[in-house]
Amino acid sequence: MRKAHYAWVDIVKGIAIIAVVLLHIEYAFPDFKWMPIHSLLGNSWHMPVFMLVAGFFISADKISRPCSFIKHKFLHLYCRLLYFYIPILLLHNFFIQVGLYSLDVDYGGRTGYLHTYTMTDFLKRLVEACMFMGREPYVSPLWFVYVLFGVFIVMSIHAYAVCVIQKRIKLNGELVLGIIFLTYATCSLFLTNVFSFTIPRCSNVFTSMWLVYLGYLVYNRFHVTFTNSYIAIASFIVVVGVCINNEEMALMTNSYTDIAELTAVGCGSLYVLSYIAKRIETSWGGRLLAYIGNKSFWIMALHLLSINIVAWVMNQILNTDMPCYILGASADNIVILVLLWLAGVFMPMILSSLFDVIKIKVFNGKK
Repeated sequence: MRKAHYAWVDIVKGIAIIAVVLLHIEYAFPDFKWMPIHSLLGNSWHMPVFMLVAGFFISADKISRPCSFIKHKFLHLYCRLLYFYIPILLLHNFFIQVGLYSLDVDYGGRTGYLHTYTMTDFLKRLVEACMFMGREPYVSPLWFVYVLFGVFIVMSIHAYAVCVIQKRIKLNGELVLGIIFLTYATCSLFLTNVFSFTIPRCSNVFTSMWLVYLGYLVYNRFHVTFTNSYIAIASFIVVVGVCINNEEMALMTNSYTDIAELTAVGCGSLYVLSYIAKRIETSWGGRLLAYIGNKSFWIMALHLLSINIVAWVMNQILNTDMPCYILGASADNIVILVLLWLAGVFMPMILSSLFDVIKIKVFNGKK
């Protein structure tokens, strides 16, 4: 039986994806010692919240059947990622020609400086994308999908193994899995912090596994309702305290001091956002945020490109000088910030709606 999907969950995702877009627009938000704005806008918590929410709708029965479960996630996560990744990869040289990429900018990590691709380069990058190593700049936020798919694969295999063992030995399967995933996350963060040993899209799989499973427990076993005002206030205080102590947290780079910090900022943020979401669920603002959250995959995939297209258009029409070739175009005033934010959030949503209309007409013959 399919679990019910509630609007407040989409509101939580909507707020988180808005934070992602804001973070990727280069704007000098003011920071204070008592209120680390940059970190609170999303640098610390938005990806942990996405991971926790991903655990809400896991079925204990389905995840313990790896073949069918992984096949489902392959079609709905991995293939969906490639639907976005491959077209943007094929437009690589075009982006260079029109000025949406620069050959003089270091895009960081293993991406480095770009060059015009030959056919061999395209084939190599395509293989890398299929092998969890894709690094095309404008779809770089999709690292999250690679990691989440890896999480589901490893979790499903472990859940199956525990089910097999339970047939021979009486044990608490959920407790065993919790201990395993907590151990993985602890070891992963330990290796990152002590030995600077971090494998991109591997180390954070083992960290994120704990968050996804914790989300499953919070929603399906502990049945947390997210309605207590006192807990919401206390959660906000905890999140602010953690961010004051460490402003450089990021799940992408496995940058958390320890598992307690990661758990506190993730669960605290989830509670605050869920509390707010349930309060505004039926309002027009809540409905808008729910719609944004429902389209969060599209926004995650296309917001960098959308932001830079708008910056490029402004350069052509208004003769401005915005750097539209970087990962997130910069904003030097609030008006530009709002404009780029609207582009990053709503352009992908418009494209999603157009795609839905085309899909209906092509496959269902409906208007």
